Amino acid sequence: MAPKGLARVHQRLQAPILATVLVTIVVWLFAIALPLLSLAKITSFIIIIAVSLLINISLIKVLRKEASNKAVDSQHSKKVLSISMWIPILGVVMCAMFLMVQIYQLFMQVQFSGD
Repeated sequence: MAPKGLARVHQRLQAPILATVLVTIVVWLFAIALPLLSLAKITSFIIIIAVSLLINISLIKVLRKEASNKAVDSQHSKKVLSISMWIPILGVVMCAMFLMVQIYQLFMQVQFSGD
């Protein structure tokens, strides 16, 4: 999904250094440029999308890949995760609902503040 340069992991630190630096710069710019209330709303929105929603979607992909590998080679396949598929699906649904509520609240604020 992301460019390969952002996914490259430092040999010794085992961390994506470039991605970490870029995120730090973006957060720093937001912290300087935005009022605290706006920063809190954006942070909440990003956490719901970037962390919760994308982790659940990624988990669904991993589970599907694991299931297809198991079907192809049942003797040598090693189960990596022991979690039911409904758990990350429920996570995606709940995150989507939270996002819709936040978008609705934002829309209502803009609508009423314009009057």
